[in-house]
Amino acid sequence: ALGGYGAYVCASGEMVRYLINTARALIFSTAPAPPAVAAAGAALALLEAEPERVRTLRARARTLRGALAGEGWDVRETDMHIVPLLVGDERRAVALCEAALQGGVYAQAIRAPSVPAGAARLRLTAMATHSVEELRRAARVLSEAARALGSAPAAFSGAAGSGPLSHAA
Repeated sequence: ALGGYGAYVCASGEMVRYLINTARALIFSTAPAPPAVAAAGAALALLEAEPERVRTLRARARTLRGALAGEGWDVRETDMHIVPLLVGDERRAVALCEAALQGGVYAQAIRAPSVPAGAARLRLTAMATHSVEELRRAARVLSEAARALGSAPAAFSGAAGSGPLSHAA
């Protein structure tokens, strides 16, 4: 997906035939609208013309993760731009989301059925256009919001357990 609509598969002819014959939802799905195809093409052209955007995005993601870790949040050390903060309880996730919004930070609460019950989280998304200070401020706001709700950031560590689901954003 390239910020427009949907996604597509780049594969060999053999893999394409396999998908057509085994992925039944693919056969009956509606094709992307022409503007969505144009948006994906434009996004690809932009990435080819300006590869530094990807490097900047990865650097911003590392900055956000480092700032969150410095505040006591349990975050994975990757440069993926989507950063999940595991909360566990859905009500706590929504309350933390709302408190962060009051501080000017958008951290979407993700709850069941998008994730398993008891594995609620906040999803943060770093962008290449964020400044380093904006990302550090976001980490501070989230930490202050957690403390205002009666929990230190470290209290959320491993809230969703360990294993593959705890890595999902």
